[in-house]
Amino acid sequence: MNYPSQLPKLVKIAVQAALFVFLAAAPLWADSARFTESYVDRLASYSIDGTTYYTTFPIDSASFHCTLQVPDLAQAQFDSSTFLSFSLGDYSFETSLGEANVSTANSATFYQFVQDALGRNHKVGQITFARRGNTLSVSAVSGFLEDSSVVASGFTGMPGPVEGELNLSISAGDLLVQRTLYYKGTSKETTKTVGSDELTINTIKVSGAADFTKPTAYFNAPRSGAHLTNNTPTIILKVADNIGVDSVFISVNSTVDFAPAAPNGGFWQFDVTLLSGINILRAYAVDVSGNVSRLATIKVTAP
Repeated sequence: MNYPSQLPKLVKIAVQAALFVFLAAAPLWADSARFTESYVDRLASYSIDGTTYYTTFPIDSASFHCTLQVPDLAQAQFDSSTFLSFSLGDYSFETSLGEANVSTANSATFYQFVQDALGRNHKVGQITFARRGNTLSVSAVSGFLEDSSVVASGFTGMPGPVEGELNLSISAGDLLVQRTLYYKGTSKETTKTVGSDELTINTIKVSGAADFTKPTAYFNAPRSGAHLTNNTPTIILKVADNIGVDSVFISVNSTVDFAPAAPNGGFWQFDVTLLSGINILRAYAVDVSGNVSRLATIKVTAP
């Protein structure tokens, strides 16, 4: 599967351009990240010595949007020399804000061009970032992905449902955002007879988004307020997530020292040693996308 298309390049420039305003010590997180892509084979004809022949060529379009929250963004100044990087899947791109085609105090736009056989440039896409307060939005739209695509071209000749994931990485200075974009779609293949030619037509549509849904975690046993009969119980937690749970951590009478729990069927468990009297148990979960659940807390009394 190839990723070196114009869309990642567009997105890279846009996101990088947006990130130049970040302060090195400020935390950064993404509120949303999503993309769509449409790959359709189109019919074309050409003549050789008076004979007309038919073929197909792909029209591949895509879009990307990401929203970031950046502390102190509203007060940050633009710097055209700031070095930025962005990667989507296996494709990476590096640039600086000074590469923008159009820039203002609160936005920057980068254009995508395709050159025809006569050397003329045609604008087929653009990337725009804009800031409002401490919120930064980045959008990229391309009507023509030359020679390759984000993911769709990898599914030509493979009719049926498709799905997969892409790694998204945005960095500027010491700041880094890494997310996985999960996508689904359909791939269709039809055969069309034109003149004496039998042509295969592929139609592929995919859409995806990063996972920003936090997992949930709560104590299944014991319940808060329970009076236990021993001081070495097995703690059982119920954890759920829309994509998948990566790990669960639990602490006993501490807000700092957490130990990993072990999966057991549909639950997670951990053997603890409690002090005599009231004990405070805390737990949280982390999903496969790095989202962290709210802290679950209970009090139990041990003999």
